[in-house]
Amino acid sequence: MVFCGHDHIYERSVHGGVQYVTLGTGGAPLYPLGTNPNPYSRFAFAALGFCRIDVTPTQLTGVFIDTNQNHYDKFTVTR
Repeated sequence: MVFCGHDHIYERSVHGGVQYVTLGTGGAPLYPLGTNPNPYSRFAFAALGFCRIDVTPTQLTGVFIDTNQNHYDKFTVTR
């Protein structure tokens, strides 16, 4: 699992069995989606919010939550 930022969107991608989460939705102006399509993208969203991560000894569960408390793109990574 790789977490990164700077692009002002939320996007989760999978490539080579590795999940990548780009999270840049903390308050700066958002980027429009679709200007540079990612062929490995599983979900992309341009809204302010955060990614909540719950961790147990055997799995990691994440969900993107926008500023209205709507939940998007729930995902699980199992050990």
